[in-house]
Formats: sequence, structure tokens, C-alpha cells
Amino acid sequence: MKFLKYGLIGLFLAGITSLLVFTRNSPQYIDNPDESIVSSSDYFKVHQGDKENAAVFDVGLYLDSVYDLDLAELSFNARGWLWYTWIKTPLIEGKMDQKNILNFYFNLHDESSSSQDKTLGKPFYEDGEYWQQTSFDAKFSANKVDLRNFPFDRQKLQIIVLSEIFEAHELTFNPIQFRLPSKAFNITGYKLDGISIEDQVRVYSSNFYDASDVNWRDRAFHAAGSHSQSEASTQSQPTFTISISRNTLTSVIEYVLPLLIVSFLGVLVSFLGTELSEIKLSAPPAAILSLIFLQNSFMNSVPRTSYLTCLDLLFALAFLSCFCSFMNSFLERVDKNYSRYKPLLERSGIIVILASPLAVRAWLGLHG
Repeated sequence: MKFLKYGLIGLFLAGITSLLVFTRNSPQYIDNPDESIVSSSDYFKVHQGDKENAAVFDVGLYLDSVYDLDLAELSFNARGWLWYTWIKTPLIEGKMDQKNILNFYFNLHDESSSSQDKTLGKPFYEDGEYWQQTSFDAKFSANKVDLRNFPFDRQKLQIIVLSEIFEAHELTFNPIQFRLPSKAFNITGYKLDGISIEDQVRVYSSNFYDASDVNWRDRAFHAAGSHSQSEASTQSQPTFTISISRNTLTSVIEYVLPLLIVSFLGVLVSFLGTELSEIKLSAPPAAILSLIFLQNSFMNSVPRTSYLTCLDLLFALAFLSCFCSFMNSFLERVDKNYSRYKPLLERSGIIVILASPLAVRAWLGLHG
């Protein structure tokens, strides 16, 4: 007991020393403000004149397939059409250029594996309104993926449209329609919860001109084209969101059940007789090795994260239950007073397993 006591004190002092050394040697960083996304309504409340002067493009998105969600790569594939109509055409260097104004781009993950094609050579014009559509089959970046609740997670897959040329005071998008037929959703393991549209403005943390701090409440450019030291570059950004969630039964069968089986095999040996002490000592470490193998296998399907996930919690509980089983068998052989706390130690692994659903539910509630 003295060895254990002094060992814990030594670990505590080592941790405090490491923390002090790390704090003393921590590097100094420059200020790095993040980009911000504001709603178009908030932006144009501040810049009412910009909305009157900007060309407005009504846009709609129709998807005929959403497939190949890759959590390890943070990407998904989608195929469909983006259509858009407009009346007022924005100018490029004071001239009307019908070809280049349609150079929109998406939040692509890999441009080399994506195709984008204008189905019409020229915009269609009728009754004072232009119309055009673009077909695409692309791999999009799934940058809104949050794996804290994995494998019981809900995700938002976003398709974002931006102009390569114009800022928000020159061209603004007005998303008016989004369609995704249920049969077009083909991501295995997940179900489609719904779709939504957000009309937003992307605010950069630079004016791409000098090193001054910027604020989106200042206009990006003055009428004469001159720069202001506090101007932030902005772009209209319609965002089409696909909300999905993982099937609970699938998650239980694929992730929870294997952990449960291995943990039970490692824990149930605690109830064997003392004549099988060698088996009682060897079974929990074998179960822990099996859990390590499962952990490496499961982690191949998700990216490494800077935060803990629900899957990490499941593994921690499984490891703890097997460790409790091992400590029960170990103390049974070396501790003369084992009989005093045998009922608790013998059942400690089972208690951890039975308490696991409550721990998972608390985790999901905390990060829901």
C-alpha cells in the first residue's frame, strides 16, 4: 500500500512539473480572427444600398443522387442540377460578360474527380429574364461533420454556391428551391431527416489589400472602387443542407455488440472458482487485446479528432470492465484480505457494463 501511495504522489508531481514546463515554453502566436457567416437579412440591414445595387440571382438545387459519404475523408458525392434566373446582369470591368458571370463554384473536396457542365451554351432569355442551369457530379467537402456522438451521430451535409468574381454588393443569390427525392438518398447506414436552405453572406477576415483589421459592417468597396482600411471582403453564399442521422439498430449491431461480447467474455471469468485462477488471470488481458484490435479496426472508418467521441467512451468502459475483472483475479491471489471486498470486486466488471447505457445516454444528452 505504501508503494501505491508513493507512486500516486510521484505521478501527481510529475504531471504538475510537465504542465509548468509546457506553459513556460508555450509559443507565441499572432492574432488570427476566423471567417464568419452572417445571414443575408442581417448583412443587408446594415448595407441597404448594396441590396438595391446588386444583381440578384434566384437559384434552385435539384439532386438526383447523394452517395458515398466518407467520414475518414470528410467528403460525400452528389449529382444533380443547379438552376438560376436573373434580370439584372452584373458588369465585369464595366462590361457585360454573359460567359464569365456564370463561373460559380461549389465547396468541392476534390476537383479532379468532379464534373461540372453548362447544359446550355448561352443563357436562355425570355420576357426580360435570363435562365440557365448547370449539371454536376461532384465530391463535396463535408466540413460540418461532428463525430462527438459517433456512432449515434447526426450530420449536416452542405452544398455551398459561391461566385468566383463578384462580392455581395455586386451579386447576391436568392435561394428559392431545394429538392432531394427520398429515393435519391443513397448513403448506407444513415437515414434522411430533412433538407433546408440558408441565405447567407460569407465574411472573410481580410480585405485582400492590406494588413488592417476588417469588419463586415463596413462596405467591401466604395462606389469609386477605392479601398477602406476596415473593409471586409464578402460573398453571397446560399447553403443547401442535408440533415441525416445514423440508424440506431445498425450502430448497435456494428459497434456496440462486438464490444459487449468481448467485455462479457473478459468479465464473466471473475465468477469462476479459485482452481481456475490461471484462466481468470489470462482471460481479461486477452479481452483487452481483442478490444485494441477492434479499436484499430473501427478507427479506420473515421478521422482522428481533437475531441473525444461516444465511441471512445464505449471503448473506455469496455477496457475498464476487463481491467476490473483482471484486478479481481489478481487481488484474489495476492491479497489476504480479499474476502472482505470480494462481493464488490467480483461484480465490478458487470457493474461497469450495466452502467454503460446510462453513461452513453448522459454523453448523448450532453453533446446533443
